[in-house]
Amino acid sequence: MKKPQCEKPTAYNCGQACINVSKSCQQSPSDSFGRNRLQKLKQVAAIFAKSKGVKNKKGQESTNRLIDNITAKRKVEAGELKQARGEINAERRKARLKAEAKAKREQLLKLSEEFEGKSKTKGATAEVIKGASPNAKLWDVYNSYKKQISKAAKSNPLGAKEMVIKANKKLEVIKEENANFLAQSRKLIEVSSPTKINASISSPSYREGVEAFSRMVSIPNLKDPINIVDAPPESQGRSFYNLGSNQVYMGVESSSTVIHEMSHWLEEKVPGIRREVVDFYNKRTKGEDLVRLRDVTGNKAYGEDEVTRTDKWLHPYMGKEYKNASEILSMGMEMMYENPAYLAKNDPEMFDFIYSVVRRG
Repeated sequence: MKKPQCEKPTAYNCGQACINVSKSCQQSPSDSFGRNRLQKLKQVAAIFAKSKGVKNKKGQESTNRLIDNITAKRKVEAGELKQARGEINAERRKARLKAEAKAKREQLLKLSEEFEGKSKTKGATAEVIKGASPNAKLWDVYNSYKKQISKAAKSNPLGAKEMVIKANKKLEVIKEENANFLAQSRKLIEVSSPTKINASISSPSYREGVEAFSRMVSIPNLKDPINIVDAPPESQGRSFYNLGSNQVYMGVESSSTVIHEMSHWLEEKVPGIRREVVDFYNKRTKGEDLVRLRDVTGNKAYGEDEVTRTDKWLHPYMGKEYKNASEILSMGMEMMYENPAYLAKNDPEMFDFIYSVVRRG
């Protein structure tokens, strides 16, 4: 019988059939030639299988490296894309809030004009609500009336009694108009979804400030707690936030001061706010030298080492220089609470910044 023609070196005949080195011979040759060929085939098959395994292993390693490189590249690209989207969204948020802040300013100024025009006190209320702190101005009006009455009582006791009656009536009207003005003004700058504040307070008198603060900021997932306690005697009535902690120490019972100190806490706890505050501060004070607060204010209660960059801040203290903090957010939030219309009118850029930076939802 004619032997089959097999393709060497990858196949050999094993008697009456060809067999590839990757297969098993199904023949059992009886002759010595067939047995020798089968033995040779098995040896070649073993060598071939071993070399194929090495090649496959190297190929797999090369493939794995390629896949890892592609995966890593895609991760980098995904990260860069995510960052780019985040930056775009941040810019869109700023632009949207800037336009919104401008609209709020216009509403506040219109509200202020309406109250001034409709006042029943012949301008007295207008003078109160024009100030940075209407409630503090109200006390000035009260003390002014008190001095006038005290002076009149010395020469005209009966007339002084009439002055007291008129002054009290006028003060009641001013108080009511001022309260209504502030309630409507503060309502305009509230966020749509007040932030839940995990606050622990040592006195019920601080609660109003905490609640007002929560209505002014929109910070998703703000989980850091804050403890608001009475300041120790050695603080001499000065309130402060202890950097690197969650502790606010209150030296006075004042809602606006609670808001001031809580703003220091917020600036430290939300890195995005801190970065924007620093950028705003640097932009406003570029090229300005540091000066001592006691020199520019005339207030010797400020220490020798307390310095500021004056800029066009509504109060020099707003530009106070710190290492890891500022008075921008704290003073801005305090002013926003005390009289948002005053801030809107006298420093619109500051108003827009404060309005926007605490809205991160």
